Order: sequence, then structure tokens, then C-alpha cells
Amino acid sequence: TDVTLPEGLERLTYQGLTYCHALERIALPTGLKLIGDFAFDECKNLKEIDVPYTVEQISESAFARCVSLEKFSGRNESSDGKCLVVSGTVVALAPCSISRLEIPFGIVGLGSYLCDSCNELTTVVLPQSVEYVGYNAFIACYGLERFEGKFASEDGRCLIVGGVAKAFAPSGLTSYRIDCHAVDCAFSGCATIRELHFGPSVCRMHEHALLNCHSLTDIYMSSPTPPAIYDDVTLKMNPAVTIHVPASSLETYKNDPGWSAYAGRMVPKD
Repeated sequence: TDVTLPEGLERLTYQGLTYCHALERIALPTGLKLIGDFAFDECKNLKEIDVPYTVEQISESAFARCVSLEKFSGRNESSDGKCLVVSGTVVALAPCSISRLEIPFGIVGLGSYLCDSCNELTTVVLPQSVEYVGYNAFIACYGLERFEGKFASEDGRCLIVGGVAKAFAPSGLTSYRIDCHAVDCAFSGCATIRELHFGPSVCRMHEHALLNCHSLTDIYMSSPTPPAIYDDVTLKMNPAVTIHVPASSLETYKNDPGWSAYAGRMVPKD
């Protein structure tokens, strides 16, 4: 539950303390320079972090799923202690007791896995200064009801950055329709949605766009051309999902490299 790391330690690297679920307090030594990817991932009971002023680099995913974090202190802390900010990007959040997250004006980016599994979160407000949203920034935020401000969709349910759906607010929804240029990992890890309808404008999808959507039973495609899958790989999703496609494009979808793994689950859409 309580750890003091030794003097002389300079790098806390990939998954250094991942899954230390009982950890509540940790003392980081002066001289530490790097806090790497997923260093504290899923330290569910960690409450506070004092970042030494010698730290030069903090990964965007360093504190993913640290859902009990109450505050940061030391280097890169925000004025309220709730965030770590590096070069204008929020790289970590202390989400405990936060239901409405208002990103301060002047922030230019939200880091990857920033709010992973923050189930108390219901509303996120982005200022006009924000320019980008990282990978899986709001994955598994099942209580999230809406986005407001920059990049929020008209219905407030999605963040759409440069025509790309980056995040989804699933609370209370079992069916949803989206129509934008591309779908990143917006729906990845959404355990509640059952039906997804993709409009005719969707022409690209991330391979993990529908990964771990355990309740998903049906997706409806409107484009006669199968959306390209990022990096020319196969879409990853629950193999039991029924895929409804335009009747005239059924064979095209079945033979497309990104979709062919699910050919047996495809049916013509009325």
C-alpha cells in the first residue's frame, strides 16, 4: 500500500507499477527523469502523486485508470492540482469526485487514455484552444452523457475532430447513428451500445473502432463502398455481430480485406 522508490532511480518505464491495485501512496525520488507509458496503469487506489521537479518526460498514458487519484503536486501540476500539463497538453487527470470536467482555456491537447474508465464523469467541456484529442482519451467512460464546446457533435454525444469521431458519450443509449468522414476508437470498449448505424460519409475506420463492444449485436452500413480500415488490416469486433449492408454491395463487403472475416455475418439491408 505504501512504497518509497530508491534514490538514484532515473526512469520509471513501461508498466513499471501496472496493476498494483492496493497501492495508495508512493514517494518518487528526486532525480527521477522519466515516467513512462502505463507506468501506474490501473493503480486503482492511488490517491496522490508528488512529481519531482527533476522529471523531464511524462507519458500521456502514465496514469491511465488511476480512478481514485485526488490530486497531483510538484512539477507540471495545474492550479487546482487535478491535472498534469506538459507543453499545453493535459497528460494526466486526477478524476476522483469529478463529474463535470472543464478543460481550461489555453490547453491545446488532451492526452491518450486521459479519462480511461472515469465512470463518475458525466460532462466534458472543451475550450476553443484545444487542437487535438489523443487516442482512447475517453474509453470506458460509461457514465459520460455529453460533450460541450469545441469538437462536440450537434447532439453532444461525440467529439469529432477534423471529421474523425474520437470519443463517444454512451450513457443511456443502446442505439446510435453517426455520419462523419472517419471513426477512430470512439466506440472501442463501449459495453452498453447494441446497435450502431454508420452514415454514407463514413469511409475510414480504425481497426479497434468496435473492439470490446460486448453488447453490440448489429451494425448498419450505408456506404456502398466498404470503409477502409486503418493500416490495411482487418476490423476487430465481436464475431457474433450481424452486419447490415446495402443489398447491391453485399458481395463487395464480403470480399473486402478489412471486412471479409465477417462475411458469414453479413445480410442485405432493406
